[in-house]
Amino acid sequence: EKGSLDSSLPGKLAACSSKKPEECSLYIVEGDSAAGSAIQGRDSKTQAILPVFGKILNTEKSREDEVIKNGKLLDVVKALKCGIGKEFNIDKIRYHKIIIMADADVDGFHISTLWITFFYRHMPEIVRRGYLYIALSPIYRVTEYVGKKEVNHYFFDDEEFSKFKTKNKYEFL
Repeated sequence: EKGSLDSSLPGKLAACSSKKPEECSLYIVEGDSAAGSAIQGRDSKTQAILPVFGKILNTEKSREDEVIKNGKLLDVVKALKCGIGKEFNIDKIRYHKIIIMADADVDGFHISTLWITFFYRHMPEIVRRGYLYIALSPIYRVTEYVGKKEVNHYFFDDEEFSKFKTKNKYEFL
């Protein structure tokens, strides 16, 4: 099993060019479509993109060998280059920011929770050092026109948006 960690980087990883972990970020995105958009909008010097499709294994009670056998999780372990379990070495980590980018829906929140669980249970030093992030995108954007100026308002949940609609008597399309 250990040999599987020593192999090359995951094929779908769009790596970054910098070799300084402190300036590098790994974005774990939900599927190829999100990866395409993220790759187009990234800074290729410091931002790497790794698409992972769908839900991952719930690793709350998984053993290390079960994690290594899981292709989705193994791709992330390989990309990070710091090993897992007894082989884990935080000093070898490739990225000091690991950002989980899942959809802003129930499935996306579940996927994010599964990733947090994975890092917390199998690479807790990543969490302790503050290397793990969640990208939280807004669900709604409202553009308000004030004279000739556009003002955008962003809302992260239905409740926040409902409060805005109640206070502001605009036509919402």
